[in-house]
Amino acid sequence: MPFEQHVIEYFQGNELKLGWVAREKKSKLLVVDRAGRNDRVAPTNVLLSHGPIAGGRGAFAEFARQVEDRTLALAAEIDTELLWDSLSARDREYSAEELAAEYFEESTPVYAAAAARAVLKDPIRFRRIRTRFRLRSREEVEKGRIREARQAANAALRERAILWLREVLSGDDSSRPTSSPEASAGLEATIRKIEDYILADGAPEARELLEEAFSSRPPRAMGVELLARLGRLPAGVDRWLLERGAFPSFPKSVEAAVAALVEYSPEPARADFSALDTFSIDDADTREIDDALSVETDGDRLAVYVHIADPSVFVRREDPVDRAAVRRPLSLYLPTTVLPMLPERIGCDLASLNADRLRPSLSFCLVFDADGRLADWEIRPGQVRVARRMTYVEAEKLLEGPATDPVGEALRRLSCVATHQRAARLERGALVLARPEPKIQVRNGQISFQLLDSESAARRLVAEMMILANSLAALYALRHDVPVIYRVQGPPKQAIKPMEEYDPVAFEAAVRSIGRSRFSTHPQPHAGLGVDLYTQLSSPIRRYSDMVLQRQLTAHFRGETFPYTRTELIEVLGLAEAQERENRQLERAAVRYWTIEFLRRQPESAVYEAVLLPGNRGQLVELPEFMVRGRLTRAIEGKKGAHVKVRLATADPEQDRLLLEPVRCEKREERLPRRS
Repeated sequence: MPFEQHVIEYFQGNELKLGWVAREKKSKLLVVDRAGRNDRVAPTNVLLSHGPIAGGRGAFAEFARQVEDRTLALAAEIDTELLWDSLSARDREYSAEELAAEYFEESTPVYAAAAARAVLKDPIRFRRIRTRFRLRSREEVEKGRIREARQAANAALRERAILWLREVLSGDDSSRPTSSPEASAGLEATIRKIEDYILADGAPEARELLEEAFSSRPPRAMGVELLARLGRLPAGVDRWLLERGAFPSFPKSVEAAVAALVEYSPEPARADFSALDTFSIDDADTREIDDALSVETDGDRLAVYVHIADPSVFVRREDPVDRAAVRRPLSLYLPTTVLPMLPERIGCDLASLNADRLRPSLSFCLVFDADGRLADWEIRPGQVRVARRMTYVEAEKLLEGPATDPVGEALRRLSCVATHQRAARLERGALVLARPEPKIQVRNGQISFQLLDSESAARRLVAEMMILANSLAALYALRHDVPVIYRVQGPPKQAIKPMEEYDPVAFEAAVRSIGRSRFSTHPQPHAGLGVDLYTQLSSPIRRYSDMVLQRQLTAHFRGETFPYTRTELIEVLGLAEAQERENRQLERAAVRYWTIEFLRRQPESAVYEAVLLPGNRGQLVELPEFMVRGRLTRAIEGKKGAHVKVRLATADPEQDRLLLEPVRCEKREERLPRRS
């Protein structure tokens, strides 16, 4: 029927609205609703017409008010349970007019609209099918009643939980319930959900509850405060990290999946490297051993094996552990704690290349000639047993020690190869930007600080082997059509000289000139590393993107379907990289926080050396001794790069404030010994 100039009842979603049809155009009605808004309505969504009105849009407002008032009054009279019970034919659909005739013995548009509005509010007994209605069965009604009662109970519990949260966190201890709140019905479950949300990144409904209870406060901060007041925070946990989204635990589903895992058993398809004299080199506190090395001599040729841990045996795509790892795609070695990407039983045990344990690996078999050039190579899934674990400090001593130690001799041979590889990369334009790495640890309230030499011989050796392995993995993937994501980087905007000694100003200028590395599905050079191809899979138990890309090669060697297409890789790794950047920011913020706290605890009379940095009107400086930046309390004359003496003025880690007072050079001041 034509609807132009008619007042109609029409559906928008599951809502029944009243409107006036200004124009009928093709398959759409141009409708003005009671608020004066325009709608485009399909004729199939029209429930009924109240007929045309004289006076057009101007008369619609008064007419609509009268119709709606009468309709709502009639709808309020309807007992939908009685109406449902009086209709015996449950296997058919009813029009609004038929429902009105059954209840009122009237089927005019106003009565029909009232019947429709009433049954729409009773989804337990009535189901809408387009513009008609069907009765639900008695079994459906009973289930609906149970569901409604449960929802009402949950809503009441939620309201009670919100009131209780506000009482506990009001700041007035006397406002707490005299009986244990945990023992109150339902509140213990609420607390457990908040624990799961704060400690293990689970129970997202807990975040919604905290947001509703404290709309103007960060939900994580309020959750941490609640657990602290209830004594439910783990001993020694870092509240600063918890409030910023670091999770010390894993969800229960992950813990259950990990508990079901068993120790690695030898696989016939894997090459057996367990008889090699294999060693690992890491920091002393590293428990996730991603890589290990073996060295064999064959006349003038040197065989080097780079073994990379293979967690694909224990973690598959989209399993509970994998879903947890993508939310924390980077193991964080923070001042107060370690937050591993994978549960400890996998990352520190089953998949870790621990000493005296047979472990699955992805092994790179490299052969170098007498001049240190790569003569041959292959990649094989393997199994390896590390014979000796070393720290970088121990490896450094062996490199400098007597030739009687066979591992020391292997390290020296390997160091020569690494030196050749580094020289070749430098010839291809690789960038060397030496920057000490601050390592700060907080244990039992005590803070220790040291700077690690990123350019030590042992660290160079390991770094060169990892760069070479990643580059060869990219080349192998290209040759064998394995879908991977390449890491690429264009050349710097201007020529950069190798920086063997750290210079804050030169480092800052170099960083500004270098473009950020990026993902690409197409093979391209990585200018910063001086290699033609590069992917990254050498840290699969500490970095999610590495684990994902390693899965691709592992599937290739097993003859299985690749877990990811190139498009999926871009999506998965793009999300992981965004989360990884957030984690890196958290890591930097944590190091800065505790460095400032470390300085705050030093003697007030201590004098430090600072380097003037560009910008900020001569007030921005860096303390090279601590790799931390601060601001001077007053501007001073001096070129960028100038060294000045400063004393601590304000050190407030909570506010991220480090203010330094310039001191006169001629004045004799106490100076703290340099820390290493």
